Amino acid sequence: MHESYTGLEIAIIGMSGRFPKADTLSEFWDNLIHGRESIEFLSEREIEALGLDDSIVKNPNYVPAGTRIRNVEAFDASFFGFSPKEVVIMDPQQKVFLECAWEAIENAGYDIQRCNRNIGVFAGENMNTYILHILKNKPALFQEIDDVQAEIGNDKDYLSSRVSYKLGLEGPSMTIQSACSSSLVAVHTACRSLLAGECDMALAGGICIRVPQIKGYIYQEGGLFSKDGHCRPFDKAAQGSVFGSGAGIVLLKRLEDAIQDNDHIYAVIKGSAINNDGKNKVGYAAPSVDGQANVVKDAQEFAEVHPRTISYVEAHGTATKIGDPIEVSALNEVFRDKTSDKHFCALGSVKSNIGHLGAASGIVGLIKTVLAMEHQIIPPTLHFTAPNPELNLADSPFYINTKPEHWNVQNGTLRRAGVSSFGVGGTNAHLILEEYPQQRYIPENTPEEQLILLSAKTQESLQAYKQSLKEFIANKSDLRLCDISYNLAMGRSAFACRFACTANSMEELSKKLENPYEIEIKHHGDKKRKIAFLFPGQGIQYVNMGLELYNKEPVFRKFMDCCLQHLLEYTGVEYRDFLFAEETPESNRKLTSTVYAQPLMFCLEYSLAKTLMEYGIEPDIMVGHSLGEYVAAALSNVFSLKQALQIVLERAKRMQAMPQGSMLSILQPVEAVRGTLTEGLSIAADNMVNSCVVSGPPDIVQEYAGKLDELGWFHKMLNTSHAYHSRMMEPAAKSFRSFLDGFQMNRPNKPYISNLYGKQMDCQVTAEYWAEHMLSTVRFRESIEPLMNKGYIFMEVGPGKSLINAVQKSAAQLGHEVDIVQCLADKKSGFTQDSILALMGKLWARGANLSWEMLFGKQKFNRIALPTYPYQRKRYWLDVASVKQEPSDSERNVQEFLYQPCWNIYDGMLKEKNNAENVLRVAVVFYRTTEQRSMIKKLPYQGKLVLVHLGTQAFQRQTGSSYCLKLDCPEEYAQLFATLKEEGIHVTDILYLASAFDSSGDLLDFAQRQKFYSIYYFALSSIAKAIKKNKIVHEICIFVFTNNAFMVNSEQKICNYEKSIIRGVCIVGQQEYTNLRFGLLDLENPNDLASVVLSRKLSVKESVIAYRGGKVYQLRYEKCECRNEQARTTLRKNGTYLITGGYGGIAVTLAEYIIHQVKATLILVGRRKLCPKSEWEVWLKKNQSHPDYNIIKNMFELERLGSVVEYVQADMADVNQLKQLILTLQNDHVKINGIIHCAGIFGSGEIEYAENTSVCNVLDTKIVSAKLLCDFAVEIQPDFVILCSSLSAVLGGIGNADYSAANQYYDQIANYLNSSKQLCISSVNWDEWQEVGMAERLKRKREKQAIMVSQTVSEE
Repeated sequence: MHESYTGLEIAIIGMSGRFPKADTLSEFWDNLIHGRESIEFLSEREIEALGLDDSIVKNPNYVPAGTRIRNVEAFDASFFGFSPKEVVIMDPQQKVFLECAWEAIENAGYDIQRCNRNIGVFAGENMNTYILHILKNKPALFQEIDDVQAEIGNDKDYLSSRVSYKLGLEGPSMTIQSACSSSLVAVHTACRSLLAGECDMALAGGICIRVPQIKGYIYQEGGLFSKDGHCRPFDKAAQGSVFGSGAGIVLLKRLEDAIQDNDHIYAVIKGSAINNDGKNKVGYAAPSVDGQANVVKDAQEFAEVHPRTISYVEAHGTATKIGDPIEVSALNEVFRDKTSDKHFCALGSVKSNIGHLGAASGIVGLIKTVLAMEHQIIPPTLHFTAPNPELNLADSPFYINTKPEHWNVQNGTLRRAGVSSFGVGGTNAHLILEEYPQQRYIPENTPEEQLILLSAKTQESLQAYKQSLKEFIANKSDLRLCDISYNLAMGRSAFACRFACTANSMEELSKKLENPYEIEIKHHGDKKRKIAFLFPGQGIQYVNMGLELYNKEPVFRKFMDCCLQHLLEYTGVEYRDFLFAEETPESNRKLTSTVYAQPLMFCLEYSLAKTLMEYGIEPDIMVGHSLGEYVAAALSNVFSLKQALQIVLERAKRMQAMPQGSMLSILQPVEAVRGTLTEGLSIAADNMVNSCVVSGPPDIVQEYAGKLDELGWFHKMLNTSHAYHSRMMEPAAKSFRSFLDGFQMNRPNKPYISNLYGKQMDCQVTAEYWAEHMLSTVRFRESIEPLMNKGYIFMEVGPGKSLINAVQKSAAQLGHEVDIVQCLADKKSGFTQDSILALMGKLWARGANLSWEMLFGKQKFNRIALPTYPYQRKRYWLDVASVKQEPSDSERNVQEFLYQPCWNIYDGMLKEKNNAENVLRVAVVFYRTTEQRSMIKKLPYQGKLVLVHLGTQAFQRQTGSSYCLKLDCPEEYAQLFATLKEEGIHVTDILYLASAFDSSGDLLDFAQRQKFYSIYYFALSSIAKAIKKNKIVHEICIFVFTNNAFMVNSEQKICNYEKSIIRGVCIVGQQEYTNLRFGLLDLENPNDLASVVLSRKLSVKESVIAYRGGKVYQLRYEKCECRNEQARTTLRKNGTYLITGGYGGIAVTLAEYIIHQVKATLILVGRRKLCPKSEWEVWLKKNQSHPDYNIIKNMFELERLGSVVEYVQADMADVNQLKQLILTLQNDHVKINGIIHCAGIFGSGEIEYAENTSVCNVLDTKIVSAKLLCDFAVEIQPDFVILCSSLSAVLGGIGNADYSAANQYYDQIANYLNSSKQLCISSVNWDEWQEVGMAERLKRKREKQAIMVSQTVSEE
């Protein structure tokens, strides 16, 4: 430490703040250095919106000025674990200060979740005006919430402890209130707490947010407020300040600790002091020369500094006629006591830039001074033209700089400054600040390649993080990549959404941050992921395997050399010559020999595993395949490395000496294969759910292969010389068992799974075990299946990816999602060898929590201020009601709401050529019928096609790029995309032809209706779910084909309106799966396919394109013109009207309307069985708490209005009940004059989670009923039919795919019957009804669980 240090110094190691017109420290400094004023003046519109009394606004002394911070209404509630209900009534000062606290700790380079939690919090805030705002505008809200919750969220007392609780900080937590000096008093108190050893680090600061942030004020002569809205500290024209909002916070640490920990030290607090004026002054609110002079003097004495060494003072500087002269007089008194020098100390006040920030003014002045010290520039004080004569600056140590000034000091001295803050009531604070000559530590022998880690709680935040880091490194020239790597790994918390990459330079890092295809981005839950090491067996070895890693990873090279040396000692053979050699037929032949292959595979896998463990990658479980189990056993200390190599050598020799044999891989489950085996064959390996290996004598295996051809089973002969894991190995196993008798083997001390038992090895390993292991089936499938749903990351520790491929395929077949990592290249894949750092990044990105301390070791790195967490804020705010209210919906002209669908000729982007986008495209084409298959060749698609037949056959590959799967089996869609992903096929498009040019069937027949739903709803939703399940995140365009599903013009003869339901999946699918883009193409005949242009631009926004008569049309919605002519239909006196959904709110509302217009008979149809009509009046008096009370009451009151009301029970989703209803009406000769179909149930939730039975119920309720009622209506020809559809048919809505689909049916059947003049029918796409309807019922249900956030939170 410097010789001038007293041992009582405190380092400022982190900072954060929100300032007027500046969201960050860099923006704040930019405003200061360029002399920008951040005070704002309200526009007339803003003044009007405040709703101020005219007596205020028209007052000639009204000044509409103030300062505000941006986006104060918004907060990242989910990041800090708040509920919307809780946060909307919380003081915004608590929310903003909490965000700043997190940022200050990250700014210092510390991870809150891993650093010492003995961190104190010391803070002050202004009076909470937000609660007054709530009480004024939403007083009823406080009747609905808990008093304690309201108090905790709004009282000053909880500012600091809220931060301590949310961040898990265990040091002292104190909220300090001394008016304007609160935040600087908090800094002083924090320093004392650090020196007393009460905490190891401390957050200190303050905040002031006024609500509304700017409302102006009435100027009074001699008061605190400025006459013209500008703050002029020390100027002769000074007449007061302007008040506003802001926040600041610093992270403090004892200087010696900060130096020891290599922290970035912004500045050093040499000393500080606080006091109070007492009563020796004019009045309570007045300042005191003595009080201020004493506090400055005390701070200098504590710091042991001479005033002549202080070259800048950040004054309280309120620009009042009394305040400025008193403050300068106090400073003069202290400085003149020790020096007579003049004009060596600049005097400034940040209030000239941003006004008075109340409790935050002191901390903001401190941050300004720290930034000035860091940049060695003193910013200008604004609006200074001539000094206030009462200051007597001409004969003082002080001067006012009006432009940026280099902060020069004498050689060998450090820059020093004083910072003052004085509170109304007389509590004064002053501190002495000194620059710290930052000495960057230069780490020795750091590799060029560095690992870069970023994580966030959401994908949006992660992308923002990448962008902010990219911009940061572009603007910094003195950064070291190793420091960035260290700070991101050690100084940031790990969240669910992660990014990892390696880079050798800033330029490479910048490119990888920009290009998502060059990096790993994974998303997982917050739960810690486990790691499984998988060790492959013989058969995938190749010359020079692991060579690249051997050359560039010293740790791997160390272990590999050790293994190879042991082999040399045992055999006298240099195995290195066989492994790392020029690739020739001879070298390849030698490495296929068991006697060389097995020892070298062991050496490679063991060395790689030890390297990973040396870097802190510890397996939670290990699984070896055949030979691979010996690696797991050696790592588990079953035997030593020397013993293991000797055992593997002997095993290889004995197996090599056995007669030749063959092995056959079969694509069938082991149970099916076992029943077909002939004498002499063995199951060598059970690898996957539908894959196993058979071994035996060559002639028997060859004969067996012919038998499999007859069965139609896919099989492949493996390139091996022996029949491993079969009875042909019995002589080798017997002699091997004798050899092992001389070895002492231990119980495993690390968990691994036995090939022999298919479960964890938890007993003493014996010679008999290894002998049986040589003969028996490798039970790999049984070994890995229990791990698949337990969050393991499967890592193949060996060449290639044979085992992780098996894991991934089995997982897909079992409906599990797994993460896999390949460590080394195989011979054919072209896999670019990852470094160990890159492997660590892949594991971490997949959710593994690794020990970065082992990576960075004991070497020191510099903590640096990197971009902090990018919050994804949402608006939680109660707005002030405007003076002029917008007219309610009921007051607006009905014409404003009415739109109608229309088909416009469309030729824009369709003129493009298919290859205009110049990208390599791969389309998966789904078809069902032979005709659809033949249509595929007509598609003008320029790219690769993968054909998938949807039928009754289980998933399998038919030819190279042709597959089949079961139409109604979602798991098989997932298998398909897993297979394509595994084979490296980058799907860009999906062409769904299964919905074009086929019969829809009879929708009133249950079986045919279920098949129809499978084609027109579930298959498409299964595709979307399969894409997500396989973690395919790049954009995919899904083109859906139908034929004549929409009535485009009056010339159209055919309309398959039922097919239109598929549009519901298209609209909502795009909303729920953000990487999927849907386009719907409705054709007239198969020849239209030749004209189709599959431009990706078509699906940027969900579109419906129709081809008719060689022309192309697009669906649009245009405003209707309301005509004054008499409507075509009128309500008839004594008419009869059938209304479904009879006891629902909408049905009752429409029924009331009819009754008020004419005396009529209403037949209301509903699902529930109610008591007879004759008993309604008596029943209502006795059953006021019954669930049916309101239903019966509504109908009873309808009848009392003078009409006849009949209630009929019928389930709208039940074909038989509806047919019976219609039959009854026909038999009773009831003349129906109008039908209003209101029945329906709300959507069953997001596509990803909705159950098929619920979806079918939603669809049936509307589709079946509409079909039957429309058929009935065509027969009886009522005056009108109204189908109550929904805007969801047009706009969709998350969770409403099935509801949107059902309403599509309403719209298109009505359009068809109306256009074809079969029926006078309309489908009305209602928005949410107020106080009635399904949306209202859903709302009431939610209100029972919580206060409706939508009442208090504006639309996001």
